[in-house]
Amino acid sequence: MLKGNSKAIEALEKIETDYITERKYLIRRAETTEELAGVGLSVETASHDIMAIMLKVLSNIDSLIKDFISEDVIDKELLLSELQSIRGGMSFIESQLKDIQLLFKSSKQRRKNIRVRDIVDKVIKIYNRYLNKENIQCKIVEDSSPLVAKTTDAVLLQLFLNLFDNSLYWLQQISLKTKKIEIHLEGNEGRLIFSDNGPGIPKSDVPYIFEPFYSGKGEEGRGLGLYIARQLLERNEYTIELAELKSDKVLSGANFLINFISEKD
Repeated sequence: MLKGNSKAIEALEKIETDYITERKYLIRRAETTEELAGVGLSVETASHDIMAIMLKVLSNIDSLIKDFISEDVIDKELLLSELQSIRGGMSFIESQLKDIQLLFKSSKQRRKNIRVRDIVDKVIKIYNRYLNKENIQCKIVEDSSPLVAKTTDAVLLQLFLNLFDNSLYWLQQISLKTKKIEIHLEGNEGRLIFSDNGPGIPKSDVPYIFEPFYSGKGEEGRGLGLYIARQLLERNEYTIELAELKSDKVLSGANFLINFISEKD
């Protein structure tokens, strides 16, 4: 019907080009929003812990000031104990701020061998208050051989922030006596299984869960978490898929299989 109608063909091609350009732009903006959401969650949790430690540090400093002002002889052992407590508090604050900094784009990072368990532990620490509030048990099963990935801390942090965020959301939607998240670190196989005993993913949603802007959370979802997780992993030639084999399904809900073996390795 459009054959020979050059103006119509040209108009359609322009519409298609504009659509592709606009879609890419929206995805980039949405990716930035998702990354900032991860930073925001980390900052919120870290600020709570940092404030608690800061109060303890200030209390120790006030105690030292009182000791120095008083005319009593200073107990060296007590002084050492107070100073060690202050140093421990400042060391904790430094560690928390470093973890947050890893999520910023301005923090230039090179790929390196990372023990995946270390990043999982950091993310569990971030979500710890939420896990306790919802009475969600979080279990880690690890092989004798540690699971190592050649990537950056930021990639793994973003991956696990998204996976935990999804599991927490869906576990909050159901009434279960025992809510679980279980993570299997299979160093010998170079892979990880992330599972929960939530409602799982409807069959109708399965083909689309890694597509941008597709979310089963309704208005509460941005539909970018799993899309970004896959994109970040693919840059390192790693993969994330829904577990299909029964042997790869740990719990009754959603089960994600992340493969950390690439052709480069």
